[in-house]
Amino acid sequence: MVTSKRTPKTTAEIKADLAAAKRKVAMLEQKAYEGELIELIKAAHFVTDYAAVKKSLSSVGDAVILSAIAKAVGAKRIQVTQAPPIPRKPKGTGTVIKSVNASAKKITK
Repeated sequence: MVTSKRTPKTTAEIKADLAAAKRKVAMLEQKAYEGELIELIKAAHFVTDYAAVKKSLSSVGDAVILSAIAKAVGAKRIQVTQAPPIPRKPKGTGTVIKSVNASAKKITK
């Protein structure tokens, strides 16, 4: 019979676990209040005001407008970036499989 002793965690391991737990709590808080924040933003007519600003400054990108809003309300340490669009698989591409009667059929996945 083999008995293994469990070694206690070191201080560095405990601190790493604590940091991971804090990140998880912050993410859960963000998810918990996200719906409530969305409703408050919609009720404050922010969406229509944003659309009006975007329409009047059509040559300015979304990231620039959101950065300016963050500065105007006094939010600190906010960085707004826009990710490049994700390339998608073109429609109509599929594999060609020969059936029993040797005619080609195109199927899509």
